Amino acid sequence: MTSYQELGKIFSKNNREIITLWLNEITTKINSERITEEKDCKLLIECIEECFLVPPTDLLGVEEQVYNSEQFKRLKKELQSFAAYRALNGYTPTQTANYLLTFKKIIYDLIYQKHSDTSPRTIIDFNNFIDYLVVISFQFYTDSRDEIINSQAYALEHDTPIVKISKKTLLMPLMGIIDTIKAQKIIEGLLEAAVEHQAEFVIVDMTAVPTFDTHVANNILKTILAAKMVGTQVILSGISPDAALTIVKLGVDLGHVETFNTLENAIAYSIKS
Repeated sequence: MTSYQELGKIFSKNNREIITLWLNEITTKINSERITEEKDCKLLIECIEECFLVPPTDLLGVEEQVYNSEQFKRLKKELQSFAAYRALNGYTPTQTANYLLTFKKIIYDLIYQKHSDTSPRTIIDFNNFIDYLVVISFQFYTDSRDEIINSQAYALEHDTPIVKISKKTLLMPLMGIIDTIKAQKIIEGLLEAAVEHQAEFVIVDMTAVPTFDTHVANNILKTILAAKMVGTQVILSGISPDAALTIVKLGVDLGHVETFNTLENAIAYSIKS
């Protein structure tokens, strides 16, 4: 049995306990809301466990095989989404790094208490694996922060700010009532930014739009169609339950548009696509 397989067994046997312990550490030490972290904890633990359970072959060394696996590629995408969201929402670099460092601590404690026969090689490999994830997540965080800072000057020059949150994704947060004049500026600003940055995605966040009626819906549809003509996909986020009901009642067809109730989910989709 390889060290990674041994880790996979430990994770499989203690999955629920690991999630609970990690959430407790995060909410205590990072001062974060438990309900907002549970989804990320479960997803990252699932991805890490999948990496440990990659079946060995004779073609590559075990470590090289794990780092080149599809499972590890998925983990990196989840870490990118995780780090980008935290950079966008004002988390500090220390807070972001501490997510994985606290994870390392609870696994060490678990091994000491329940799996004391774990081989030293396994513990060393686990330590190296998590340290590598910390480096990756910090780089993703730094890249996202740089993109945000570099786009601030651009955003200040436009009535509707547009923020570059990754190499292929822009964020356009809409605020207030969207009248005809504002709608035209939104379309022009989105098209200009999409072409300038060669964006694959523009997330249009509607969390701060107070009303959603036929007029707003039609303007959003115009924006989506205009973006499509320059090769950019519009993703809608911040669609409240009331807005969703209004869309249905108005008969507005958004079936071909990716929509998400939160900005976090929209960012995650754009990174994974």
